[in-house]
Amino acid sequence: ISPEVHGYRQFAGYKGGGSAGLRRLVHCLLTSRLATHGQAGTVLLDIAAAFDEVVQSVIISITKIVSPDMHADVLNIFGCYNRMRSFVITAYGLSEWYCQLAGVMQGGGLDPLMYITATIPLHGAIMQQKKGIPVMGNKDNFGP
Repeated sequence: ISPEVHGYRQFAGYKGGGSAGLRRLVHCLLTSRLATHGQAGTVLLDIAAAFDEVVQSVIISITKIVSPDMHADVLNIFGCYNRMRSFVITAYGLSEWYCQLAGVMQGGGLDPLMYITATIPLHGAIMQQKKGIPVMGNKDNFGP
């Protein structure tokens, strides 16, 4: 899924030689889903640059209406993603413990560096829920 512009918004995906393979994979998955269930829903996210800005409740609401079978899976994936990106903080041991989601501020010059050091790949959350497809490649590109 190469970078494209739709409605003055750039959508970027995997770059390089792997994009053709990814397009074939997405096509294969959609074809398989349509053949089996007669319908398919696709959500395209600019994950690397803006996943933190995605309003998860909107996606959850849509899947609840459109595909109740998929609703629980979406809740699990988002829940796992948020848990993997959270940490506990206290103020000098005096405050109550609570979870604070780690995130990347958008629009700053350090975004690429902060994204690499502060977040996990979404596919890691999906794979933990066993809802994804294993991807082979260099571990530096895909995380642990």
